[in-house]
Amino acid sequence: MPPFSHDFQMAIREAKAKKSNTLSLRGDKNSYWNRNVLFDIPDTVFALSELETLDLSNNQLSTLPQALDQLKNLKHANVAFNPPEAVPDRPGLILDSDQVQHFVEKQKAVRPENVIGIRFRRSGLKK
Repeated sequence: MPPFSHDFQMAIREAKAKKSNTLSLRGDKNSYWNRNVLFDIPDTVFALSELETLDLSNNQLSTLPQALDQLKNLKHANVAFNPPEAVPDRPGLILDSDQVQHFVEKQKAVRPENVIGIRFRRSGLKK
């Protein structure tokens, strides 16, 4: 597993220093060597108790750990464009259309009241 990028490290440090309620660890799947893509959530994120919004979209997270429950103030978790197996059934989810389709096909239970948004890819759309 490649280490997470300097950009992610700086974002986490800044959120901690400012006691921010928002943290973006949005991946860049086009980055060289996958350095701007997370395969796991850095442990330091779980100490950010003020977080209300966490953007983990566009990564390669295979699971979201139970430690996410330590973030008691977390209201929005954007996990769109990660493998669908990573998505837990928890309040405040922002998913992508492929994840939703996966849940329907596999009859995986993600309660509708826990989903606050669905993201769609832009490719192929015309005005």
